[in-house]
Order: sequence, then structure tokens, then C-alpha cells
Amino acid sequence: MFYDVFLSFRGIDTRLTFADHLYKALKGAGFCTFRDNEEIDRGEEIELEIKKAIPQSRSSVVVFSENFASSGWCLDELVMIMERRRTSNHVVIPVFYHVDPSDVRHQKGSFKKALDRHEQRFKGGKMGCKDWMEWMIGWSFGKAFGRHAERFKADKKACEDKWMERMKGWREALTQAADLGGMVLENQADGYEAKFIQDIVQVLQGKVSRTPLNIPGYLIGIDNKVNSISSWLHNGPSDVGIMSIWGSGGVGKTTIAKRVFDLNLKSFDAGSFQSDIAKLLRNLIVYFVYNSN
Repeated sequence: MFYDVFLSFRGIDTRLTFADHLYKALKGAGFCTFRDNEEIDRGEEIELEIKKAIPQSRSSVVVFSENFASSGWCLDELVMIMERRRTSNHVVIPVFYHVDPSDVRHQKGSFKKALDRHEQRFKGGKMGCKDWMEWMIGWSFGKAFGRHAERFKADKKACEDKWMERMKGWREALTQAADLGGMVLENQADGYEAKFIQDIVQVLQGKVSRTPLNIPGYLIGIDNKVNSISSWLHNGPSDVGIMSIWGSGGVGKTTIAKRVFDLNLKSFDAGSFQSDIAKLLRNLIVYFVYNSN
């Protein structure tokens, strides 16, 4: 599956608030958006899904918040996003949510503290290399054990090099992302989150065209119908209106509706295409009947 937007954020800061509202706004604007819903209980499956989703996305919105850098996975995600931007026309929009872009660029404030903690955890043996390597290397009896000790030394050195390379990649990705400019909550919308989210969606609309609905390429004779409906949408009454498309099965009603949706969505604040309205109505009726008792 391909996505218009990959949404990257730190769950403990924004999952239930800002990131959730932004996700709904992006979906409402017609952007097919990926977000990670499994941050607490990560397994190989969700990590693989995310690693596939980034190269399959046309853009990324990265929400930098106070605890963003405390997550090694968020930092790894950022490295993948910036690498994707370097090797393709992947659009990246940094969003600074109650953080100073300078702190991200130069790894100051909460970002410095988080990276320092990562480094201390590594040195303390809680990440990467194991403490027992040091203990084993301290012994020196027997040729066989000596060979093991040398191997452990080599393994430890390789582990340290790999970890330092990872830390370097994190710092470079943070600097590169902050250098893109991005959008700052306090500057962009005077701290008003709803307006800020609208601004983010508008910026994205100017940089990334929404993926159109799947419509067959061999259509004949629908342009007049589509143009008539589009004209009604733009020139008709300004209040709430309903248009019905009638016809026997297989004549192209859904196709016409999809085409109208694709052509006119940008003229509205939000939109949603429901291909099976009968099923939706049945579910709504069941819901209201169930909750009325």
C-alpha cells in the first residue's frame, strides 16, 4: 500500500492530543496517512510495517515534541525519513510542537538530555554491548580462553563503533530536519493548535497532491455528467445540499462520484468518500437503536 503522508511523532507527548487531531485533519483533507498505533507494544511485525511505510510514502510530517529524542525508535525513524528525502523527492515537513527549532538543530535542552541518557545507557551496558564482555576480557588464563577474550574485544569494538555510528546518524538527522525550517506552533498560529493544524494541512496541500481514487482509465461519456455536478457544487446553493445519482447497476454511478470527489475536494475544508453508503446507514441505524434503550 502507498501513502500520501507518513506521520511521525512521540506517543507519550501527542498521541491522544495533537497528533491525533492532525491525523484526522489529514485524513479529512483526503490524504492517505500512515501513523504507528503500536508504539507501546512493538514487535518485529510493526517495525517491519513502518520500515516499509516510509519508502512507500510521498511525504512525512515529523512532530518534534519535548520527549521526541528520548525514543530511540523515533530517532531511527527520523534517520530513515531524511535518507528517503536525500535519495528521492520525498517531502519532509518538520513541525515544532512546544519546542525550539534551535534545540533540535543543535541538540540542546530536552534533546541534549535525551541523547546524553542514550549514551549513558549504552556505557552502562543497558543498550548495545554487554557488561559481561568487560568481565570476560579481564581474565587471562589459558590459550583457548585468550582466543575467546580476543574475540570478545573485537565484538565489543564492533559494537561500540556501531552504536557511535547510530548516535552520529541521530544527531545529523535532527540537524538536517531542523535546517529545513518547518512550522513552529508559537510562531505560526500564536499557540492555537486548531489553526496550526489547518496551516499544516494547507502547506502539505501545496507540496503534495492527494492520491486520487482508483478510477478505470477507459471511461467514455462521463465528462458531461461530471462537469454538470461540479458546476452545481460551485454555483449552487451555499447551504447544505444533497445530490443523488440514479441509475441501474453497472452504468458508472460510483465512477462518476469518485471523479467528482477527486476534482472538487480541494475546494472544501474536508471530505470523505463512502463507497458503500447503504452499509454505513445500516450500521448507523443499529448504533442509534442500540443506544436509544
